[in-house]
Amino acid sequence: MEKNAHLPKNPFIYEGYAGPDYFCDRTEETEKVIAHLQNGRNVTLVSPRKIGKTGLIQHVFHQIKAQNKNAICIYTDIFHTQNQHDMVQTLGRAIVQESLADASSISKTLNTLKDKDLIYQTPNGYIIYDRFFSLWLQRTF
Repeated sequence: MEKNAHLPKNPFIYEGYAGPDYFCDRTEETEKVIAHLQNGRNVTLVSPRKIGKTGLIQHVFHQIKAQNKNAICIYTDIFHTQNQHDMVQTLGRAIVQESLADASSISKTLNTLKDKDLIYQTPNGYIIYDRFFSLWLQRTF
């Protein structure tokens, strides 16, 4: 197989992310999102469909991993989820998939989730704290 066989023939990518060589402009946005993430801030991207939100996210993840080989970046698309259960399942699958890419990532992922107070370690295993369910309970009762 030819070395560049997997590269797109058209340099104008309108779906997905083909790497930094095919990502144009958005330098300021990339730097801003990276700075926010590195400072533990939440980031929300809002724009019409097909403007490049996913490409920007994947480019940011690529840049972060280039800077820090131990970084864990997890992408999941929750557009098709219909409820909280679907969203939690989708996010959980993405976390497991990323963690299984490298056995040591499982430990890193668990520690990251513990640091964010999303899971708690007990003598019998881990307890997952579901903020969304907790917020719903607070509003409901």
